[in-house]
Formats: sequence, structure tokens, C-alpha cells
Amino acid sequence: MAPLKRHRPATRAIPGKAARRTNGMGRPANDHGLSAWHGDALMLRRIHAGWSAIELSVLLEVGKSTLLRWESGESAPRVDQVTALCQVLGCPRSAFSHAPKVV
Repeated sequence: MAPLKRHRPATRAIPGKAARRTNGMGRPANDHGLSAWHGDALMLRRIHAGWSAIELSVLLEVGKSTLLRWESGESAPRVDQVTALCQVLGCPRSAFSHAPKVV
């Protein structure tokens, strides 16, 4: 009896949906203009500034789930969104390009 082949669905673009770009290792593509994206730095800066995830997402005009995906590292913000984050949180762009130091 011949071995069973695994079914792989065809990858097709869904009309009206942008394809998720990755860097080949399953990580989000670099659309943020930084050498690396560290979402944990965003989460710590948000909490330190006293913002809830809902408050910051409303201010940035993104969904709460989007902000939480940035914080988890599942996705990364675009360059204009990083600029807005820096203005709101009062930090340089480089603050998100390295892991935070927790003391």
C-alpha cells in the first residue's frame, strides 16, 4: 500500500486582504524601520507610563488586539506607528530595538 500524502491547501490571496509578510523564520517582516522589534520593551514602557492597553490603542487608533500582538512580538508596527508610539511614550525609536533591562 502506498504511503498517504499529506494534504496541503493551496495558498491563495484573499481579495481585500494583504498577505502577511514574514522574514522567513516566521517572524514579522521588518516594516518598523528598526534592526529588531522587542515588544516586551513596549509593554514595560506602556505600564510605566500608566497607560492601559485599551487607552494606548485608542490613542494610536489601532485595535487593542493589534497592540497586544506588538507587545507579544507576534507582529510589529509600521514606521509611522513606531513614531507615534515614541511621541506618546516619550522615548527614542531605539528604545524598542533592544530587550529591556529589568533591575
